[in-house]
Amino acid sequence: MEDVYLGLKKKKEENKDKVGLFKHILETLIVKMKKESTEFDALYQEIYYGGSYFDGLALGGSDFDLNIIFKNPDIKIVNLGKNDPLTNFGHLQVLTPEKDLTKEQMKILENFDGRICISPEKIFSVLLTAVDRALFDEIQYKGKHYKISRSVFNPVVLVVKERDELVFEVDLVPAFRMNLDNFPEHSATKNNLLRFCEKFGIEIRTFLAIALRNVENIQGRFEIDFHDLEREILYKKECAKKVIRLMKHLRNKTGGQAKKIKSFLIKVVVMKRILIKPEEYWNNKNLDRCFIDCLSSLKDGLKQKSITDIFYPQLNLVERLDDTVIDNNVRWLEKLLEKYSRTGDVKAIFGIDKAYTEGITNPKLPATLKTKMDEVLENFCNFITPSVQTCEEVTENAEKLVRLLKQKSNYPAKRWKMIGGFDSKTFIATRVELVIYVNNNNNQAKGNVLNDWMDVLLLNSEAQEEDLKKTDCSLSFPFKEIPFKIFVAVEYDTNLKNQQKKIMNYILEGSNPIQRGIYLEAELCEARDDFINGQPEFTKDIIRLANYWNNSILWDKNTPERSVVFELLAIGTAKEELEKTAFPHHKKVFVKFLQKVQNLRSQSTVFEEFYMALDVPLNFRNQRPLVLDPVNPTNNVCREIGLEFYNMFTKCATTTLQLFDSGCENMQQLFFPQPMLWKLLQTKSFLSAPRNYLIGIQFYSSKMEKSIIRLKPDGAVKGLVQNILNVLSTHVKNIETKKPDISVEEVKKEGKKFINRMINDDEDREWMSTTESHEDRAVTLMVPLIGKDKGLFLSFNV
Repeated sequence: MEDVYLGLKKKKEENKDKVGLFKHILETLIVKMKKESTEFDALYQEIYYGGSYFDGLALGGSDFDLNIIFKNPDIKIVNLGKNDPLTNFGHLQVLTPEKDLTKEQMKILENFDGRICISPEKIFSVLLTAVDRALFDEIQYKGKHYKISRSVFNPVVLVVKERDELVFEVDLVPAFRMNLDNFPEHSATKNNLLRFCEKFGIEIRTFLAIALRNVENIQGRFEIDFHDLEREILYKKECAKKVIRLMKHLRNKTGGQAKKIKSFLIKVVVMKRILIKPEEYWNNKNLDRCFIDCLSSLKDGLKQKSITDIFYPQLNLVERLDDTVIDNNVRWLEKLLEKYSRTGDVKAIFGIDKAYTEGITNPKLPATLKTKMDEVLENFCNFITPSVQTCEEVTENAEKLVRLLKQKSNYPAKRWKMIGGFDSKTFIATRVELVIYVNNNNNQAKGNVLNDWMDVLLLNSEAQEEDLKKTDCSLSFPFKEIPFKIFVAVEYDTNLKNQQKKIMNYILEGSNPIQRGIYLEAELCEARDDFINGQPEFTKDIIRLANYWNNSILWDKNTPERSVVFELLAIGTAKEELEKTAFPHHKKVFVKFLQKVQNLRSQSTVFEEFYMALDVPLNFRNQRPLVLDPVNPTNNVCREIGLEFYNMFTKCATTTLQLFDSGCENMQQLFFPQPMLWKLLQTKSFLSAPRNYLIGIQFYSSKMEKSIIRLKPDGAVKGLVQNILNVLSTHVKNIETKKPDISVEEVKKEGKKFINRMINDDEDREWMSTTESHEDRAVTLMVPLIGKDKGLFLSFNV
């Protein structure tokens, strides 16, 4: 089934240029509509991206459905469900006194049943007039010319053509955004909704009142639509979305009376199964079973002539079909299910010969298609994935820290969560990150909370005042010899998606969204981490390779954005490849990632899981480089990065790409730390070179890399020490990858060679024996050895 679905994804990929054209037309048109129509300008509020494309349910075509949201006065929904079968339609009664209404609002009112209500016909006329005044006959995009016209039936339809060939259509439908307060005090629909949402753990925030035309017996009413709740039901149910697209594809492929089954009916059938099936049922590995079960549910519903709407249970969607259509589709579905029962092959339903896809059932790259380097990189990813013991140690130390703060702080933790790639196991065990939610709902008190935590740490841990680094919402410090970064956050909603929406609404309302975003980073960091954790395993492998490569770069500065930039570039690169094929190559995608790093200054990476690219403010969208935070469209994570960073990592990416280009398949060479310390110090006159090195093997039970600094260093020295620890750890892992059974003495010998190359490019330089201990040096770096209660210790003075 996966390969059938991938054919649909390929069609969607082919339509990406159409999406760019659509966005360009829409932006241009809305600006002109506001300029040409004062009524539209006064009433227009926003665009709502509805329809199958923006729901992730579209097939190969790319027609776009939009609701143009208008500002609404004080409104009550009345007469909802009074005129069956339009159960989901109601009047919008205006409660605002006439003297408080604008002249533009007065023009869209009409009297219905003795009430002053908004007229769907009049608001539709406002939209149509604005479109007609603003519409341009032709537009140029990427060197091509496109003709634009419009037609009207129910929506206002923009028709876009190239050389008289249809490219796509855009449906524009006027609507108003509602909330629960817009229902009358006693409303059966409202009560049903609240019970439904409570039962399934969904929060209802807003919904739409949509203006439709040419609907029989509409009598001035609006359709009350809960599209956002449907999206909540399908949220993170990628398998369910695949089932919907496959069922639509099967319908279209069959044609005839099968096409009488509307996409919304298919969507409702699948949503009903989501509501009764456990989370683990909707696993991509269970795609065949989910598809067959939903096909059976559709057949049963048609046979019983009863498939009711999710939110309007009295609304039977099958009543819209005549008996002949129903009977023919029941027979068609019964034959398909019988064919599956007989063959056991779900692809037979689509008329695909089983032999055609035999051997390509693994969503990973089949062995027959893998190159040697793909296998090497995939195995290497398994090797660098944090072990269970490492994760347990990280958790144990985090628990100790949180316990300390709970006991001693004046701001007790309400809840806390490990972040920084912990759940996805994409982190490098050199730092621990967590977000702590406090019971204080006053955002202005964050500074007080962090100051209080600093006092607790100074009195109850090894941290010194110079070790503590505070931002608007975080605190960095050593704890149990491990670098920690903790975020203080306020939890506005236990649902991460709802939390993100509330925070982003607040950020975008302000005059300085960047500053608000910085201050509220903590409230968004768990949602960002959840986004990473939700990626496919292949994407996580590319993140691991990116993080490991990043860790091998010796850079004297602690650039906070460094790891985030590379992780997001890795995700973007992997997502692009997964859109094209089910069998992505580790080598190919990692090389593409390095090419993006090589050309970082011109990159543009935007994720649309939490927002649309069109939601990104224009002044952000045109920035380069642009690597947008997946949960905050105003946060370009490259914003504070300087030219020196770009130059350094461009050179390093080029070096690694040259190794790939030469045919190198040696992990130790590909990930050998760069640049050498002696080269770095040539350009950093303010840094004093480490000296008096001491290396040895010591008892070491920890599974994490750690450092001890026995003096009061400045920020430059601390940054250099952390980066030397990173590259030393990388090199030790490289050695262990090459020779898993290596002895501790061989590790020590290889460690000496590495340090020789780092400090003067002479790996054969002899080391003097000494009776001095590591405690006699200013700095000690400790790197655990796999499978041994020992570590490589490197000490030096600075």
